[in-house]
Amino acid sequence: MDRMSRFRVPRRMPKASTAPGQRDTQGSGRSGKSEGSGHVASELVALVEHHGKHRPEGAKPDRDGNPGRDLRAALAQAPRGYLWRMNRGIALGLSAYLLWGMFPLYFRLLRRIPALELVAHRVVWSAALLLVALAVLGRIPSFLRSVRSWRVWGVHLVTALLIGINWLLYVWGVNAGHVVECSLGYFLNPLVSVGLGVAVLRERLRPAQWAGVALAASGIVYLSFRMGTFPWLSVALALSFGLYGLFKKTAPLNSVNGLFAETLVLFLPALGWILLRESAQGPLHTARPLELILLVGTGIVTTVPMLLFAMATRRIPLSLVGLLQYLTPTMQFLLGVFFFREPFSAARLQGFALVWAGLAVVAMEGLWKSLHRQKSV
Repeated sequence: MDRMSRFRVPRRMPKASTAPGQRDTQGSGRSGKSEGSGHVASELVALVEHHGKHRPEGAKPDRDGNPGRDLRAALAQAPRGYLWRMNRGIALGLSAYLLWGMFPLYFRLLRRIPALELVAHRVVWSAALLLVALAVLGRIPSFLRSVRSWRVWGVHLVTALLIGINWLLYVWGVNAGHVVECSLGYFLNPLVSVGLGVAVLRERLRPAQWAGVALAASGIVYLSFRMGTFPWLSVALALSFGLYGLFKKTAPLNSVNGLFAETLVLFLPALGWILLRESAQGPLHTARPLELILLVGTGIVTTVPMLLFAMATRRIPLSLVGLLQYLTPTMQFLLGVFFFREPFSAARLQGFALVWAGLAVVAMEGLWKSLHRQKSV
């Protein structure tokens, strides 16, 4: 038996109850965006167990007497494909979050177009591009089979409305000069998701998570008190996206099929609004050639990062995805302060610092918990 065959992990057979284009809602998929995020991690666990069963002669067990717990030894002898898969997943995830982080630069070029019409174009062109992509990949039949249930359309009707509201708030905020406030909304999003888990799913928080949520909430209260106005845009963005993620937990479709279903739900209202506006001499009549090209491009900038993200979550653990997600609001915050020169006083910095401290506590606690769980495998 050669060295590679000793550590080969047998492929898992797909479950018969999972329809094509759908994800197993009782398996590792936790949300619409995290489809297959633990796939590589589970393969590594299987590899460790295999390593323990086929330990070379003369090798000693670990300190606990369990020959299958030496993760580093298994990884050291793992086929290069596993490490390459992880590195490629990180690169795909970074690409997705970098593209999302540069959204303010793109949408600011379209600031002459009203936010509602801009979002309508984003929906129409995203649906068209996703249709082409699924057709090229030959996945239209599997998509049609996966959306035969009214329950599927009901769930995605709700998620479509939530993501449409989120897109509208974000585009309006960016073009109205509130990039920094939009970034705060996405900094808050992980903490809002934790709060929704407690309020809706009856999840129990650990002490460090409570501390992180309390710090972030105190930051919002501080900003409201010192700035004299409640940061409604940030909170609305965080809530809409947090609720979107909550409903995606129960959505049976994977990330790409789910986004296509959502854009299909919004397609006719969006197209109808565009035609209605243009019948009354709407913005397209006075739009510059570059703006027309950028409007069509909204489908690309919406779909490409989502496809990259879907590929990344198949290759890297969910804990790593959770750390990469902070790259997007960080980039948007830096663009708002240093590129768009939005006002950022010492009082706002103090409020943001409280939110960042809460995020740091939750992120580090989650990372420690993940590492501790891996050691116990």
